[in-house]
Amino acid sequence: MIFRNKRIGLGTDGLFERANDFSRKRSRVLAQLIGVSLAALLLGFSARKAITRADSAPATRVETGHGGHGQDTLIVWAGDKAHTHPDFITVVDFNEFSPHYGKVLSTVPLTGPSAIGNEPHHVGLSADGSTLAVGGLLSVLRGNDQVFFFDVKHPRNPQFIRSDNPPGASIADEFDSLSNGGFLATFMGSPDGANPGRLVEYDANQHFVQAWPLNPPLDGFDPHGLSIDEAHNLILTSDFICPLHTLIPEAMK
Repeated sequence: MIFRNKRIGLGTDGLFERANDFSRKRSRVLAQLIGVSLAALLLGFSARKAITRADSAPATRVETGHGGHGQDTLIVWAGDKAHTHPDFITVVDFNEFSPHYGKVLSTVPLTGPSAIGNEPHHVGLSADGSTLAVGGLLSVLRGNDQVFFFDVKHPRNPQFIRSDNPPGASIADEFDSLSNGGFLATFMGSPDGANPGRLVEYDANQHFVQAWPLNPPLDGFDPHGLSIDEAHNLILTSDFICPLHTLIPEAMK
């Protein structure tokens, strides 16, 4: 963020120059504070992108597979451009010393009736690094399940586990891991894409636990983004606009 401070050029007694100097100092302080805040947000959210390292879990991750490939594997959640073939995760060689660096090693498609047209969005990795949860932003438009789980204990040989369609929620957004092996996920809308959204909890076996809160506000609750601090019993999310207002006819084809 850039702050510009206009010079005040009125008068010759130095009053406006002093005011301008104070304004510049205040802007520098504000810029520093905002910079620290942005850095904190980036630290909180940067690990939750649509492309994630398979080893991005804490030190308790499972180091298994072909010689421990948790350190050099990239997993990408993506979809078919034409929306005629299943969405998928792709395994990429991320070892910078490998002759195959940056090459696609394998692709694992979704299976079942909810495999196509989900508009792949955010992902989350379980606390032990063994399970990848991914969401479909627009799965609701096709009546699909919205959450998909993959076993990534062997990062270069991931396996599709199952999908789920949580009650009371749609427009899947962010995932964050829980220390018990499960996940929390933000859903920006209700089943029809309008207010209110939900925070959905899954257990370590990828089963739906609960949609929170039990009695959400009827307006202005469209959770977007997520960061969890279990040590202090805190959850941070933000409010998006009503998702239904962003859906255009072309998106429903």
